[in-house]
Amino acid sequence: MISSLESARPHHWEALRRDLRAGDWSFPEAGTAPVLQGGELSFVVRRGSEIAIAAGRWGLVTRETLRAGLPAALRARTALIRDDELGKLAVRSAWQGAQQCLVPVAALHVPDHRNPGGEPWLTRIARRDDGPLYLAGLWNSWADENGVRRLSVGLLTVDAAGHPLMGNYGPPGKPRRMPVVLPRGLGRAWLLAQGEERAAFLRPLPAAQLSAICMEKGAGAQDGPAVPDAALTPPPEVRRQSLLLVDDEPSNLQLLRLSLQADYHLIFATEGGRAIELARERRPDLILLDLMMPGIDGYAVCEALKADPATRHIPIVFCTAVHDGDAEAKALRLGAADYITKPFYPHVVAARVRTHLAALGMLAAQQSSLRQLQRLCDAAAMRANVSTSHIQRMSQTAHEIALEAGARADWCAMLQSSAPLHDLGIVAVPDAVLRKPGPLDADEWTVMRAHPLLGAQLIGDDPSDVLGMARDIALCHHERWDGTGYPSGLAGEQIPLAARIVAIADSFDAMTSPRPYREALSEEAAVAQIRAGAGTAFEPRLVDAFLRALPRILRMRQRWVREVEGLGA
Repeated sequence: MISSLESARPHHWEALRRDLRAGDWSFPEAGTAPVLQGGELSFVVRRGSEIAIAAGRWGLVTRETLRAGLPAALRARTALIRDDELGKLAVRSAWQGAQQCLVPVAALHVPDHRNPGGEPWLTRIARRDDGPLYLAGLWNSWADENGVRRLSVGLLTVDAAGHPLMGNYGPPGKPRRMPVVLPRGLGRAWLLAQGEERAAFLRPLPAAQLSAICMEKGAGAQDGPAVPDAALTPPPEVRRQSLLLVDDEPSNLQLLRLSLQADYHLIFATEGGRAIELARERRPDLILLDLMMPGIDGYAVCEALKADPATRHIPIVFCTAVHDGDAEAKALRLGAADYITKPFYPHVVAARVRTHLAALGMLAAQQSSLRQLQRLCDAAAMRANVSTSHIQRMSQTAHEIALEAGARADWCAMLQSSAPLHDLGIVAVPDAVLRKPGPLDADEWTVMRAHPLLGAQLIGDDPSDVLGMARDIALCHHERWDGTGYPSGLAGEQIPLAARIVAIADSFDAMTSPRPYREALSEEAAVAQIRAGAGTAFEPRLVDAFLRALPRILRMRQRWVREVEGLGA
């Protein structure tokens, strides 16, 4: 399936170092030639409490080693390891004592057998954002014929048959496999995973995060039409975005029209009152607004639109001849997204418009993803017999703690949006474990403790701030300040701040809520347990912030009780 690997670049190693919260590394030099099967590559291992870089060889099962049987191939350390064969005796014996490792690469090269000319083409699989591919593997040491200890890596693979991208590659009639590519933020958890916890990581990376580019055709291939790749198929045509242009000078509108009409549907207004009407009727994607106009000026238009829930989300860019810092500050204070002074250059205005519309599109995608994940989280809560009001109360509690701890208001708002996804991974926990009325046994706890990993994988490694925070919370909200939590045993400030705050908020609301296996604690008893956990389960500074915010938190909880009683009346 994999023909070769591309070595990770320095910026890939730096990204991995940040993700693992590791110390300073001397990064390996990136090779220019592809790393072929049996060749050496660099990978990351855990040695005690340290995370270090090592080097060893990797490869595929070759025709020659297959003739000697699978055990011999594994002993030669040239195998890709199938997730469904990890339990087989031959695999267990050959890789006894192996530990997890992380192999960062720039890209994979895979054969595309859809070439009608015969020889397969090579396709380069990489991340769409040029980030590193984190391949999950097992490493071990072995003695060669001269008694020299060497390191080897086996890359873990999963079924790719139904994968929208990787399912396209591989010889006809053969099983389609793909390496386990870990989402960002899960590298450390993978290196620390124990026993059956490993299985939670053995999932394909979503195709939306990968790109596929057909490289130079293989030797001996016939010239012919390139087979279009599923990942490169042009997107269907979408509606043209609309802009509302507002200026009392027709010459300015004409200049804007000439620079923007090729890319956007344009709506025009020459006075403020009409601009407000058109914005409410037509709901443009962006408004370019003059400041100085007779009657209703640009300030009043901006203020009216930002006060209306139907139009407040529309970005407003002022285009004005007023060169004044106070005027610009007032426009931005009223909610304008940008301020451009005349005389303006058409290509600059077009670039600013593209930038703001791109940001708006990213925000809409983030909000859509967040809504979908929150619905999934609500479903998980209902399966666990946990009311969705717990999720909302916990999120508001986290918001109050963050404010009291001195966080910025916008960061606190983002925390409140992200916190509801903390237990998203519960959706993958079996009912027999989730709904058990009594305490869990050791095996059931192993299953339950996998839910942070599952939640982080469901969220993925979206580059947006809000989903990145949500992934941190889902993955780390069961870590403890003293390092005895799970899944990664992080301690102190290794745990993301958002997860440290949610740990307190979630614990408090969970203790004061009834569960199938226990009654709810009183608020006083729950507060006492939070106090007792300072320095062990929770960060002492955040416990102090929780205690200072407690009056507001208790008032918020009383409002929830009154609203619930009102609904039941």
